[in-house]
Amino acid sequence: MNTEPTMRPDFDAVRADFPRARTAAYFDNASSHPLSVHSTAALHRYVEWLSHDVGEPWWPNWAGT
Repeated sequence: MNTEPTMRPDFDAVRADFPRARTAAYFDNASSHPLSVHSTAALHRYVEWLSHDVGEPWWPNWAGT
């Protein structure tokens, strides 16, 4: 049985999504974990919407009723 992966993940691309990983290693499980740039953008969007009603809500129309 061949257990070798057929394709290697692009770890450089994954690391690029986690800017904190460029300067620090995450070993502290009492700390907050590194957030990806995508998660960070979603949090910023949510906070802006909550604070200033900026942008469109991202839930379906039926959820707002």
